[in-house]
Amino acid sequence: MKPAYFDDRLDVHARCVDVRGARFRYEYVVERNGETIADGWTGHACVDAKTFRPTRVPDWLVEEIRQAEEAEAAA
Repeated sequence: MKPAYFDDRLDVHARCVDVRGARFRYEYVVERNGETIADGWTGHACVDAKTFRPTRVPDWLVEEIRQAEEAEAAA
């Protein structure tokens, strides 16, 4: 990977993938002038607010993720 500098204009792309059970993952790509200079991912999980035990990703969130990813793919 290459360093970014203070005044660089960067494009940051993020997508949500691998939604299953309580977990989902975001993947990221950082580009400068169309060239990838960094990439990575973060893992996320849904938990019950009272017990902190894992709980399935809510249907409404699964649907929002699906719609956002379809819109991006069509663009």
